[in-house]
Amino acid sequence: PQLLMINSSPTPTRTPQIEAVIRNFQESGLPEARGLTNTYGEKGVDKHTDARTLYHNEISRSKFILCPSGIGWDTYRIWESIVLGAIPVIEKHRYEYEKIVYPPSANKRPRLLHSQEHWNAQKMRRHLRRFNATLETVGYYDGWRKSMDDLPVLWIDGTFGDELTPELLVEQYDALAGRAAEFRYEKLTSLYWMQFLESFLLNHNANGNGNHDALVWQRAMETLSSTFNDHSTSVKKFMKQAAAKQIDDDLVQVGDDGAGDDAGDDAGVRAGVGDGGDVDDGDGTDGAGVPSYLFGSRQPEILSWVLFAELKLVGIVLVVVAIRRWDADANADAAKSDPDKTNGDVGSKR
Repeated sequence: PQLLMINSSPTPTRTPQIEAVIRNFQESGLPEARGLTNTYGEKGVDKHTDARTLYHNEISRSKFILCPSGIGWDTYRIWESIVLGAIPVIEKHRYEYEKIVYPPSANKRPRLLHSQEHWNAQKMRRHLRRFNATLETVGYYDGWRKSMDDLPVLWIDGTFGDELTPELLVEQYDALAGRAAEFRYEKLTSLYWMQFLESFLLNHNANGNGNHDALVWQRAMETLSSTFNDHSTSVKKFMKQAAAKQIDDDLVQVGDDGAGDDAGDDAGVRAGVGDGGDVDDGDGTDGAGVPSYLFGSRQPEILSWVLFAELKLVGIVLVVVAIRRWDADANADAAKSDPDKTNGDVGSKR
């Protein structure tokens, strides 16, 4: 297996990062670091299906895969890489902004400075002295990255070119392998996220916020149920495979798979290795009789596009629920302020 896979379109923002990582590998003396290239758009592949097959095969025989940002950070590449047995390498971006913090005596909320175009240094000092306030710099990270908690993901602080070296990957691979039993691979299924989102609705309903909330909760649950029934093929497939392959019980430790005692010998451990990286033939092996493992844990097969399509539908449902709740609250307030007018409006609609 190769240590790192790079398959990214060379956009102006990505190219310097990719070139820096390749230089880091070329300057390293590790045997695993030899021959790293960006395989995006390689010549000799005529058909789209052939390109996709080669792409997935390369992921399955790689320990890590570079996942630079594109239009958004949380992309399908991250999820399908984990499913195919590779560890995504992602930049952890820290965002900073400035805010003015006022003392309690000023009775003013902190003021977020989106831009300092209208705040020259003299005006800022005058404002801070007037209210005895302070200017603070606050940093935060993207909230979506918490969805990757408890999954085999390598986060890079800063940029790929500064931090990503073959020595780091070798070290982190061993560290992640030691945590194999801790990873929650159920997060790769739509069933997990369905239950996660439904848990918020259940908790909200349990608070007992009146008949209206109970009705909204019931409507939302009915909508969720019908939505996912229409897109439940992936869930059924996963449950069937889970029963057949005993995902929870059939675990093998790295280096204890009958392929040798060396933890670095990944034959039988990595998904899709075996004889020349043969593809999975559906029997739980890689086509060469070698079990498809990631750190010794069997992987559920699920299409990432199904997961994201369902999550988008759930997001739409939750927005509709919020709008309905707001509309109902507004009508209730109107009824309290002018009962006669509200009753008249209701009668006219009927």
